Amino acid sequence: MDRSWISNSKPGDPRYEVGIRDFINFVVEHAGDRSRLPCPCFKCHNFLYRPVDEILGHLCKNSFDKTYTHWIWHGENYEGITTGNFGNNVHESPNDVQECSNLNEGGRLGDTIRSAQDKFDENPSAFQDLLKDSEMPLYPGCKKYTRLSAVVRLYNEKAGHGLTDKSFEDILEVVKDFIPDDNVFPSRNYEAKKTLTPMGLPYQKVHACPNDCVLYQHENETLNEKVAKKLTWHYYGRNKNGLLRHPVDSPQWKFIDGKFPEFRKEKRNLRLALSTYSMNPFGSLSSTHSTWPAKTAGNDIDVYLVPLIDDLKILWDKGVEVFDAHRNEMFNLRAMMFCTIQDYPAYGNLSGYTVKGKTACPVCEDSMEGKWLSASKKTVYLVHHKWLPINHLYRKKRKAFDGEQEFEDVQGHCLDVMHIEKNICDSLVGTLLNVPGKSKDGVSPRDDLMDLGIRKELHVVERNTTEYLPPAAYTLSQREKKYML
Repeated sequence: MDRSWISNSKPGDPRYEVGIRDFINFVVEHAGDRSRLPCPCFKCHNFLYRPVDEILGHLCKNSFDKTYTHWIWHGENYEGITTGNFGNNVHESPNDVQECSNLNEGGRLGDTIRSAQDKFDENPSAFQDLLKDSEMPLYPGCKKYTRLSAVVRLYNEKAGHGLTDKSFEDILEVVKDFIPDDNVFPSRNYEAKKTLTPMGLPYQKVHACPNDCVLYQHENETLNEKVAKKLTWHYYGRNKNGLLRHPVDSPQWKFIDGKFPEFRKEKRNLRLALSTYSMNPFGSLSSTHSTWPAKTAGNDIDVYLVPLIDDLKILWDKGVEVFDAHRNEMFNLRAMMFCTIQDYPAYGNLSGYTVKGKTACPVCEDSMEGKWLSASKKTVYLVHHKWLPINHLYRKKRKAFDGEQEFEDVQGHCLDVMHIEKNICDSLVGTLLNVPGKSKDGVSPRDDLMDLGIRKELHVVERNTTEYLPPAAYTLSQREKKYML
């Protein structure tokens, strides 16, 4: 019988459909009086016994086990010769195993264990424990599953559906709660793995790149160690010369260390930054191309950050157990949102907080001192000198700012310097060169100075029927403008 369809076709192919029906006919012909047979789909691997119609359903949905080309569990010997009695071919084990065949879903699991007995020569007690698990009913009176067969069945589902260890452990707890109390079912993933390991079915997790480009194993396994070592660079590896060259040198980092000493103790804890590059919330950019491959959710991006916030709460409140490949140990990793990086309009989208009006700062909130300028018809924030170092000379100057001295020490803000510098640069150049439509100087700003009662030397002077703007310190002559360009 041609069996090349096993490796050269897949569910849905006409050749595959013909092949599995030939297999079912072969099985039925040699099954004898057996009502449940080993299922050879890639999930069951002949470990689990099912009715024939259920096997057909599995094979239509799941691929045939590509390694199963000699149907020794369905009436054929190792030489490919059909035997006269399917049941005798499968059950060649001693009487004690045959007596518990129903408990082992037809005895296939028991045969596998017996065939692997030579692997336990150096540790016979482990083999006895494995036999005990294979013969122990899942709970008193259970005729279908043993402790071992139940674990094998669930681990097949775990592998087939790609469940995480946490999800699998939750399922174990639910199943254990469903069955009678006097059961031997494992409630922890560790117990389940410990049960399977003696069978030669160890469970190993291999980390992968999020972009599916590499597995962190063999020659690439050291990548994990390198990354783990970098987690403590800010404490052990940086140059501590007092200069501000990294967020760890910032006042905010020191403020967090002082406020949360328990978080500071674990040097491997993460301080995360959220960047919203490529956001164009108001559609003000004409370019259809963005170098930054980010997908924007528009003005309502804060709504879509809820799952991220949930994960951040877990990382802050409880943390997660992770393996440090550099120190070769497990530890509890916690994380916090250190800052966000964006321009000011995107700051409002990200936080869900309005960034217009008198209280336009999500950090300062009601302490924001915005003022409405009636001539310019805009809100401005004049207390610029409170952002200077606490001992800066300009904090005491009244006339250069809003007529008040400023001694308040305020918390720093994290904003996208690139966009802010560009906007400020555009405004400065436009004002210095007196570019129409770009300059921030004019009659309206000078009238606002008069309303505020400051900088009298810059107030508008009326000469006959014209308005004269006294030159300011930044006013350039035509020669100076040409020199600047």
